[in-house]
Amino acid sequence: MQKYILGNFLIIILLVLASCGERSETIYFDNTEIEPDTFEIEVLAENTERSEPVDPKEEDEFSIIESGDNFRVLQLSESEIDLRFEILNNSGEVIWDCETWRGGFEFIGDNLLRYSAGGGTYTWGQIYFCPREDILSEEFMNPFFLKDRLVALFDFDENKGRTIVVRDIFDPEKFYREFILSDYVEDLRFTVSGTITYLGNDEIEISELFFGEDYDEAIFVLSIA
Repeated sequence: MQKYILGNFLIIILLVLASCGERSETIYFDNTEIEPDTFEIEVLAENTERSEPVDPKEEDEFSIIESGDNFRVLQLSESEIDLRFEILNNSGEVIWDCETWRGGFEFIGDNLLRYSAGGGTYTWGQIYFCPREDILSEEFMNPFFLKDRLVALFDFDENKGRTIVVRDIFDPEKFYREFILSDYVEDLRFTVSGTITYLGNDEIEISELFFGEDYDEAIFVLSIA
């Protein structure tokens, strides 16, 4: 009887070993059939995050925030004050740009685009573009726009002293007038705070000029005809 039981036990062991020696042709994971040797495992370096595809819309999120005829304003980063101001010619090419945190564009006068930015209490800079003629002006410091294509600004000459210049925005050969302030105001103290206003009829008013020990204000009218 013992020999019979031992014989059956040996037969069972042989059958188990035979079944373990066979290789399965199909592997199942969660009831999903995957052919053997046809899948790969992606190995990431330690502390490396899996990169995600970039949405093109996200790349443009901080780009053009304002645009119009012949100008645009771009935001260069997440900061709302990291800006670039650009002027474009009629062919769409950038002909002037400035990276700053302040400034703005506006159309004024006879179809003129003006960029203006303040630099302090009595300091500002401006540049003009004429779409009609597709020309860009030089950059002016503290100009006063008068009319059509004329600006006025305070200047200084080593021989003449403080002056007021009225000129064509794009071409001084077309119009240029200079007024020597000492011919009108003696012992001038300040000119940086002066104001130039177009009165019409080719006249400009000069005000907020101070002279003398008591800093009296000088106000006078000049003809620019």
